[in-house]
Amino acid sequence: MTKFEYIKKKLIHIHSQVTIDSAFNLHDINITAEDMFMHLLNDVYGLELVNANKIYDNFPTVDLIDEENKQVIQVTSSISTTKINKTLKGIEKFKTDDDLKKYAEYKLVFLY
Repeated sequence: MTKFEYIKKKLIHIHSQVTIDSAFNLHDINITAEDMFMHLLNDVYGLELVNANKIYDNFPTVDLIDEENKQVIQVTSSISTTKINKTLKGIEKFKTDDDLKKYAEYKLVFLY
């Protein structure tokens, strides 16, 4: 199996699992997906992403952070306007939080 086929197979599995779990309001697979996409994006794009929860426990609003390239990523299985607005409001709150202030100007990316 080629690397492409392996990645494709894993993405199909994650998509199916998220679709099924979301219908039952189960979101554990999203946590697994954060780390999987972190490694994938780091390998494919040469990023330096880390899971935001390794920086601060229960990091608000975003899931992955690349301090080297100054970007934050929201990994989500929902692309609703409610989710987008909630994320944008969360980023706005970074501006007034001393611990999070440096992330307020990072580029925000949604990974759906």
